[in-house]
Order: sequence, then C-alpha cells, then structure tokens
Amino acid sequence: MVRNQKEEALESRYMSQQMKRQQQRAELIRRINEENEKRMAIESEVHRLEREEAEWIKKLQNTN
Repeated sequence: MVRNQKEEALESRYMSQQMKRQQQRAELIRRINEENEKRMAIESEVHRLEREEAEWIKKLQNTN
C-alpha cells in the first residue's frame, strides 16, 4: 500500500512536470509566432517605404 502511494506520488509529480513543460513549449511557440508576425509586418512596411522612396526619387529626377 505504501509502495502504491509512493508510485502514485512519483507518477503525479512526473505528470505535473510534463504538463508544465508542455505549457512552456506552447508559450514559447506562441511567442515565436508573435515575433515572426511582427517581423513580417515590419518587413512589409520597409518594402512599402522603399517603393515610395523610389517613386519620390523618380518624380524628383523628372522635375529637372
């Protein structure tokens, strides 16, 4: 009986640790995805600004 209680306690602790690791992994994946989305938004904005800059340069060149 004592042995079963010890085994159950160990198993419970193991399951708890596994659950915690799984939650940490999920949080890490969520943060990575969030950072990737931010990076892609910034890259998109940079490309837009580069195109806008090229248009302005072209307009300036055409005025001379």
